Amino acid sequence: MGEIKKVTEAEYKVLEVLWESSEMMTVNQIMEELRKKGTIWANRTILVFLNNLEKKEAVSKQKQKITYYYYPIIAKKDFVKKESKNFLKKYFSGSLKGFLSTFTSDRDSITEQEWKELQDWIDHFDK
Repeated sequence: MGEIKKVTEAEYKVLEVLWESSEMMTVNQIMEELRKKGTIWANRTILVFLNNLEKKEAVSKQKQKITYYYYPIIAKKDFVKKESKNFLKKYFSGSLKGFLSTFTSDRDSITEQEWKELQDWIDHFDK
């Protein structure tokens, strides 16, 4: 996996729309999907985010006649994995145990069901 450049929260919203689509999208299509999610941005604002994402090598575009169609060139799974590792490194010296221990001091922060799912997940790797 190549180096993924830092993506802002606003750019991430645009990326999410592209990841959710099975097809390339125009700026207007992205704008409409964002609007459905409660984010109302002007066409030009979305275009700025798309240009930034292109520079960060997260999206690309294809021209068909006079219209540009945008699509992600990084998989969401790869992006989330890299961001998660960066988060752990930044705040917990890369320690998953350190991260998880923040939840053990406040028993109400994780439900019994979540504890069971976590234990099942850990048990899966012990086999």
